[in-house]
Amino acid sequence: MSYRLSEVSPGDVDMLVRRCNIPAMQQNPLTKIMFPKANSDSGEEQEAKIRWTIESLRRDLENESCYFRKVTIDGRCVVFALWSLEFGSEGMKQKAAVSSEKKRESWVPASLDVKP
Repeated sequence: MSYRLSEVSPGDVDMLVRRCNIPAMQQNPLTKIMFPKANSDSGEEQEAKIRWTIESLRRDLENESCYFRKVTIDGRCVVFALWSLEFGSEGMKQKAAVSSEKKRESWVPASLDVKP
């Protein structure tokens, strides 16, 4: 087996969510709290959660203070990681202010447990 650590490109996000994130996080306690009706979701609701996750990770990838890496074995992605720098320095605060000006309109899947 040949392991490779590499950067994540925007084109990787859909695959990472579908092959790594969603399967790994379905039984996660936080996911179960956020999506309490997950077992009864229709295919359309499941796809909405996947799209929401993909869009969230794409936004993180565009953020200059977030870093992604993926691990592939023989060319197949098996895991990825995301980490973010703490906003402690003035330079980071300035980047955060600029980033907040570029925020996109947000949406959430209908099955997300949020108060209206």
